[in-house]
Amino acid sequence: MSFRLISILTLLLSFSAPGFSESVPGVRRIGVGQYKPGQQAVSLHEYVQLTEVQAAFRLAVTADPVSGILRVQGPKVNAVLCPGMTRFMINGTFEEFDIPVVLMDGQIMVPTDFASLLQRQVPLPSVKSTTPHTTVKRLDPKEFQPRTIVLDAGHGGKDPGASGPTGLMEKNVALDVTQRLQKLLQLKGHKVILTRSVDQYPSLDQRTDLVQRVQPHLFLSIHANAAADTTVTGIETFFGEKPMSLNSGVGAGPHPGDLSKRTDEKKNQPSKWTREFVYDLYFNEFHLESQRLAYCIQNALMEAIPTEKNRGVKQRQFFVVRWSQSPSALVELGFLSNPGTEGKMKMAAYRNKLAEAIYEGLMDYLY
Repeated sequence: MSFRLISILTLLLSFSAPGFSESVPGVRRIGVGQYKPGQQAVSLHEYVQLTEVQAAFRLAVTADPVSGILRVQGPKVNAVLCPGMTRFMINGTFEEFDIPVVLMDGQIMVPTDFASLLQRQVPLPSVKSTTPHTTVKRLDPKEFQPRTIVLDAGHGGKDPGASGPTGLMEKNVALDVTQRLQKLLQLKGHKVILTRSVDQYPSLDQRTDLVQRVQPHLFLSIHANAAADTTVTGIETFFGEKPMSLNSGVGAGPHPGDLSKRTDEKKNQPSKWTREFVYDLYFNEFHLESQRLAYCIQNALMEAIPTEKNRGVKQRQFFVVRWSQSPSALVELGFLSNPGTEGKMKMAAYRNKLAEAIYEGLMDYLY
């Protein structure tokens, strides 16, 4: 599947606003209604057409042929926008909209904040100061129900993962705990999507491609550990490596070839500026949220199972948390190589306790 961020779009129900005001000549404010399941009302947001902004500020707009990412350039402006995303870059600095750039009726629509930001960068003498006619109701994100959560049961199928002294396999433990957690979340009303629900092996690319399509509120990969030293025990949770930049070193990544692995466009690779933007988007956008997610999960597990060694929260470059493009974490529930841990993992009551603890951690993160 081609790497096209432009396909990551928010579901919008659009309509013409009762009226509009022009704070920039030739740029209309358009009311766009946004609805999510469980929401009691339609949320109104203000957008403007990128073509009108382009004309008003005499800007050049180019789109990368592979990713669809937009570059907006002018005498004092160098911006990069990604349809479907709230994060953007302007003059070398990352900023964030309250609402995403969207594609609607064939037109790229950007939040009015973008036009306002450009106006501060490139003042226009003919700007009028008027009060918008469109009423904008911004809903607290916590009112949006249900949350969408992607759960990844590690390994599966041909890949058993770790195994214990008596043969208990990680793939089975991971799937069992994942399905127990799924039920707990669904009872709360959340939408839960699994990367696998049976003993099969989705590739790492397939797992992260699913996350990119769904754009969930969070992604969690569930595993069990192993070590050569069978006395090692404990629970640990991981999130992505610290924020990185292109060519940041062999041991740190990302690497120039990484983006090529995410696209089938062999003859038409993304331009250098697109690659740099994508790297920053992937590796930096969700870093702090992923860290908070990992701590919420680890703390909940330690509170529920204080007898287990707390191995803490750590950073690693696991593929599924590197490329999921959402708040992401990977939890290791214990060392199957330890006979005592394997014995507990065999018990349904213990696996249920693990699922319940993770559930509490996710609720702590979300609310």
